[in-house]
Amino acid sequence: MIDSDMGCLVSHTSLAGNLYQIYLLVLSSYCLPDPLTMQTGTEEALRELQSATCFSFQSIQKHEIALLNKISTLTPRRSWTTKSQTSHCVHWQIGVSTLSQHYYFSKLVGSVLQHALEMQVFADKPDGDIDSKDPTPSRLSLRATFRLAAFYPEEFSFALSSKKRGAVHQSRDLEREYENISSNMSRMVQIGPSALTHPRIY
Repeated sequence: MIDSDMGCLVSHTSLAGNLYQIYLLVLSSYCLPDPLTMQTGTEEALRELQSATCFSFQSIQKHEIALLNKISTLTPRRSWTTKSQTSHCVHWQIGVSTLSQHYYFSKLVGSVLQHALEMQVFADKPDGDIDSKDPTPSRLSLRATFRLAAFYPEEFSFALSSKKRGAVHQSRDLEREYENISSNMSRMVQIGPSALTHPRIY
């Protein structure tokens, strides 16, 4: 239901209905904000995933877990391409706009699934299919959050605190004794002597 006064979509359905609405918001997202909500579909979906409507339940059904997993796949997967962990690969979902694939969907879905795990204390038959772990290595997730936060409004950037940011790297143009020696030697070999010495002829 559309609430034109509040500028939002109002839903009185179950958890599955809310999750289905979130999934549709993401898939129909556009680069321009919606005239009603003044937000893009991705931003509205991120807001809904953090709202109380996604945490107001005591038990979760399998079809609701399936919807959460679909929303989680909208976060591009990142994996290391080398054993030394110097480079990584980003796996985008084919057929879905890159504007719909936000780096924090998997984290928010993990929070909902973690809440479902905690609520299983009150369940007669705990569901063993709930997995709240993020398949992307934590280091890559943190790096993606830090680097991509600048492209989103502050409310949806989920920027890291200063304590979790990357280390300060020393600039290469600063003086380094061993590097200066090797670079100077290479320069001398390339340029050669500054004066040409002619051999003496007797």
